Amino acid sequence: MRRIALAALVALAACSSTSDPAPPPPPVVTTVGGMSVRLEPDPLRLVITAADGRVLFDGLPPRTIDAPTEETDPPPLTGFAVRDVATKVEMSYGSFQLKDTPTTWRVATRADRVVAATDAVSFDAVNGSGLVAKVSVSTKAAGEVAIEIEPAAAPPAGSRTWTNLGARCAADERFLGFGGQARDVEHRGTVVPLFVSEPGIGKREDDLPTPIYFISGTRHASSFPAPIYLSKRGYVGALDGFGRALFGVCAEEDVLRIAQDSTASPKGRFVFRIFDGPRPAQALERATLRFGRPRVPPRLAFAPWNDAIFGTAAVQAYAKLLRDKDIPSSAIWTEDFRGGAFVGDDYKLSEEWAVDETLYPGFDKMISDLHQQGFAFFSYFNTFVEQDNNVWKEAQPKNYLVQKADGAPYTYLGVKQKQTGMVDLTDPAAKAWMAGKMKEHFARGVDGFMADYGEWLPLDSKLRDGSDPWATHDLYPQLWHEAVRAAVDADGLGPAASPKERRVAFLRSGWLGVAPLADVIWAGDQRTDLQADDGLPTVVAMGLGLGIAGISTYGSDIAGYQTALTVPATKEVFFRWTEVGAWSPVMRTHHSTSPKKNWALDRDEESTQHFRRYAILHQQLLPVWESLAKQAHDTGLPIWRHLALAHPDDAASWGVGDQYYVGPSILVAPVMVKGASARKVYLPPAPGWLPFEPGPAVASGTRDVTAPLGEIPVFVRAGTILPLLPDTVRTVLSEAKGLVRVEDVKDDRVVLVFLGADASFTEVGGLSYALTGTAKLADAAGATWNGAALAACAATPVAPCLDKKTDQVKAFVVGPGTLAFGAAKVEVKGGDAARALVLDVRGG
Repeated sequence: MRRIALAALVALAACSSTSDPAPPPPPVVTTVGGMSVRLEPDPLRLVITAADGRVLFDGLPPRTIDAPTEETDPPPLTGFAVRDVATKVEMSYGSFQLKDTPTTWRVATRADRVVAATDAVSFDAVNGSGLVAKVSVSTKAAGEVAIEIEPAAAPPAGSRTWTNLGARCAADERFLGFGGQARDVEHRGTVVPLFVSEPGIGKREDDLPTPIYFISGTRHASSFPAPIYLSKRGYVGALDGFGRALFGVCAEEDVLRIAQDSTASPKGRFVFRIFDGPRPAQALERATLRFGRPRVPPRLAFAPWNDAIFGTAAVQAYAKLLRDKDIPSSAIWTEDFRGGAFVGDDYKLSEEWAVDETLYPGFDKMISDLHQQGFAFFSYFNTFVEQDNNVWKEAQPKNYLVQKADGAPYTYLGVKQKQTGMVDLTDPAAKAWMAGKMKEHFARGVDGFMADYGEWLPLDSKLRDGSDPWATHDLYPQLWHEAVRAAVDADGLGPAASPKERRVAFLRSGWLGVAPLADVIWAGDQRTDLQADDGLPTVVAMGLGLGIAGISTYGSDIAGYQTALTVPATKEVFFRWTEVGAWSPVMRTHHSTSPKKNWALDRDEESTQHFRRYAILHQQLLPVWESLAKQAHDTGLPIWRHLALAHPDDAASWGVGDQYYVGPSILVAPVMVKGASARKVYLPPAPGWLPFEPGPAVASGTRDVTAPLGEIPVFVRAGTILPLLPDTVRTVLSEAKGLVRVEDVKDDRVVLVFLGADASFTEVGGLSYALTGTAKLADAAGATWNGAALAACAATPVAPCLDKKTDQVKAFVVGPGTLAFGAAKVEVKGGDAARALVLDVRGG
């Protein structure tokens, strides 16, 4: 270890020359986490460079920041700065309007008391008035660096300390992430405030105050914001802590500024972590290893789900419709199990937590019957406790509710315009009580539930653990996830309890770090339209942003939920959303706030058959969903992936926000514009592309693709193998009677083979498939199976045989074995010797 005594150096320089100015202190260079850290002490500047020479963090030098006025608040375009901020808070219906009254930024101009060592450097960030903050740069693992800043002074009463870190943006730098952001996928040129809140109905273009803040959402209002981004430079940057945050993403003089209410963070420290790849996918692997990777949910998560409401008879009738129409579905979820009533066209749920036995007579038998029909049953929970209802009478005397400063229960107008409190999940007893209520459902055979909300914790509340509500506000969703997890994972719930291995919960709120707790995240309450600000397009944007935060098993309300400020879903909206739902990890319908007016699958036969077609596809993809979920758990790479994760060197890929990859090779380009029957699709550089539905090969580049209502453009990279279930499977529930279950088809598969490059695929159960060598589709006409020639199929194929068409060749065989044609081979390994295979070869 060496100590750099700056004062001594300056004094020595002064003695040697009385006329020349003292030279600047030499830079301090050390290695931290395999990266080069260069500290320039005076003027203060920090630069972090990867081992291959890429500059990851090009810190700014000091710069004087003008004092704020009532009209302006100059951004801190400088390296290190802190200031105190008093904030006026308005809250209504889970939305927050925060009006800051800041002081002038205290800018650090030089580094003093520098201590450098291998894998660490620390210093005092000072200016002419004294110590601004203590700073350290350290590491916990190779490829990772943490910049920790501890402000020198606590804020005055009524204020909070904000810490700011600034760097230069590269000219071509691009940024993905920040959690569930509805309006933007690539964020360069924006200022992104992050704070858990209701997202609002519709999205404005800005984040400025407005009298209707509790209705109309700001641009970045989100139930699941996350202070993490992926840079085109090949690194992930993330704030490690809770509390309001703000990222200026090259919006002001090409500066990247990272700021947070550090008072809310542990020990008042600002902690910014850098995870180097060098490839973006590798950087994401490192980041998710630190903050937590997604769990692998039960198989049930990847089967189609349908909602049904209005009582026992209505639910049973809907279940019968699904089976009569031969629609794959493995879950019915019913959020009005506790009661509901219409107010005009809107259906309002009761805020009781117990089953409404009048609306749902024979509740337990209904669940048992649904299980026999191949349906799991899901219910609904949130942490609201409406004043004077039965739950309130149980919770309030035990002090299980969030309190005001005077100890009284903290209430506000809830979703039903009644005074409402919420469970204090910082209290272990209250948290266990909440989990116990959910366990009661599992004990009755319920298999899962929507765990709604989580955004409403007031900032002036008094919490049982004594924590700062400004910090706990963003932590509250994690506490909600923990309570849900405790219920889902509970043992010993009785003979009627649902099997633990298939229980699943789906939530919408979160912050960086909840991925290991969440089975499923859904996009929240989109409007029932195709508008870019809060309709179907936002589902894609949010899913891609959440993927950078470690969320993988993701879905949305098919046809949307919120009908306020728009019209109920039309047939077009239902069709287009169904298409996206099928190509989402979770395919789930919802009834909307106006269930009698929103278009649904039972409105006409064409809609029924449209949903059936895509539900069959989604169910067939089960081996793909499960394999990608395991990959997400092992590597952090989500199921839905932005194009840039696969093509980081392709500048055009970074700017695409309305397409996504499913895994590494399936590119989905939804049609999300009203009245559109075609769209432009960007196909990144690849050996070649083939449509998912049989058709001719397509070259890379931007293409005009026809997509009439009912069709969705999906392309597969040449050199891909996709094992699918047979199209006969209708449920994943083992107790189903009279239906084809997953276990009934055993190892039978339809294997899609897209020629053009070597490829492989291994299912989670070990069945594997490999394509090697090159061939043309025409070569497949002479294919052999295990060395024996294949005869042409009859009208009804009987294995072994070969069915030749213009854009595909299907080999009906019994495996495992090897299909050979031209110089190519498709090897199928594992499974029963009698497994039925359809090898569907495309391309060439």
